[in-house]
Amino acid sequence: MTNLVEIFNEVAIMFSIYPMIVYTDFVSDPETQYLVGWASIVVAILHVCTNLYIIVDRSFKKLYHFIR
Repeated sequence: MTNLVEIFNEVAIMFSIYPMIVYTDFVSDPETQYLVGWASIVVAILHVCTNLYIIVDRSFKKLYHFIR
């Protein structure tokens, strides 16, 4: 499970970093930059929410086993 989480984190970072080229002068269309910006925000939110879910899930499982 830990390896899958690490792979997910690496892929999410890759999807966050690669579109950065769009924010340079390479792409002069502001509408495209705007849309890619929103896509980057969505990727970041999904990344954070997924990791938060994993942390909370593992914490509750440990708490359940501790109480039991």
